[in-house]
Amino acid sequence: HLAARASTIAKRVEVVPSCVDPSIQPVREHGEQQVVRIGWIGSRSTAEYLERCLPALERMNRNGKRVELVLVGAGISFEESWITSLPWSPESEKELLASFDIGIMPLPDDEWTRGKCGYKLLQYFAAGVPAVASPVGVNSTLVGDERGVLASSEDEWVRALELLVGDARAREEMGANARSFVESKYSYQYWAPQLAEMLKSLD
Repeated sequence: HLAARASTIAKRVEVVPSCVDPSIQPVREHGEQQVVRIGWIGSRSTAEYLERCLPALERMNRNGKRVELVLVGAGISFEESWITSLPWSPESEKELLASFDIGIMPLPDDEWTRGKCGYKLLQYFAAGVPAVASPVGVNSTLVGDERGVLASSEDEWVRALELLVGDARAREEMGANARSFVESKYSYQYWAPQLAEMLKSLD
């Protein structure tokens, strides 16, 4: 999406995706949980996107607390007892990511969000955490059936989350697939040599 826009004003366009460093990210140890921890990491400017999945989480907790939503960096608080809002810091980020059982990335579908680069998903994946995400922009490419589930409507969010909440083995397998995926395709270690070659070609 971004390359297509850039190509209208540039003769040469190369795509270097957002990357993470899995080598310094602790990995989640998945297991059976009485209350499954669903995590989101971001900023106050994108916290409004959470409105797309909050009704689904409320439905899941209607008959008792089954899931906890942990927000990192949202900068806002909620009255619901099952939502915890924590500040972001570079010191705490890696451990918090490794404390999630499932990561989420809800998005509306518009021109701005189609250009987002899925960095949240890559962070979850580096921590061995499967994701549920809106099928917007690059999300559809990053998630894939073996690394998580895509969801649009409230019912789809409920089904996707129920699938992972109720199956620790699926979370473990998808998390392992996700970790291997970023190591091989979206890590600094993979892209640094390619970026160096691109820059050399400018001589």
